[in-house]
Amino acid sequence: MAITLPSTIQPIWNELHGDVAWLHWRWHIYRQLFGTSPERIQFLNECAATFFGMLQNVLLDDVQLGLSKLGDPSQTGKHRNITLATLADAIAGLNEPALNTQLQSAITAYQSKSARVRDRRNKRIAHLDFNTSMQRASAGLPQPSRQEIDEALEALRKFMNVIAARFGNTQIFYEASAPDAAAYALLLILKGGMRHREMWNDEGSWLEDLQKSRYFRV
Repeated sequence: MAITLPSTIQPIWNELHGDVAWLHWRWHIYRQLFGTSPERIQFLNECAATFFGMLQNVLLDDVQLGLSKLGDPSQTGKHRNITLATLADAIAGLNEPALNTQLQSAITAYQSKSARVRDRRNKRIAHLDFNTSMQRASAGLPQPSRQEIDEALEALRKFMNVIAARFGNTQIFYEASAPDAAAYALLLILKGGMRHREMWNDEGSWLEDLQKSRYFRV
């Protein structure tokens, strides 16, 4: 069901809705690759440890940046932002006190759940805080957990669904929007490659056979 807001507010909703959906997709891919089991991590390390180690860090930082941006103020200096606060401020002009109260409560909950994410964004991901960088070996920022990110995303969904319920009489299941095949296609190819490698007694024979593939030189 479509979410229909006043024409001056609709573009803000559309932009945020797309960002929230895409953020859930990226987190879904991260969970498929790195949040399923220790055995999958070991498998990825056997395939290409350095590459997948870098990808894990990049994806995790990217998701945290996305969460942080959505929780920013509606304006930074002279520049307006498109954030949850921007949308809540726009809706506040509709003179619906009960709705405004719900939205402010949802924003407060989101800010609480994403507080450590914003701290990492401000001190490491988007900036290099001097004290944090110098003390990283002994007193660095706490590492994010999957539970922490999941809880921040849940709070984000609750904010968006306050609006979806009011202006569309519906709920949006962002957590179920990402396709299951997002990372599984890659995993399937990797598993096939590792199985092919297992079928040969030595590295030279495996590589010689692989060179016969039309994909070898791509």
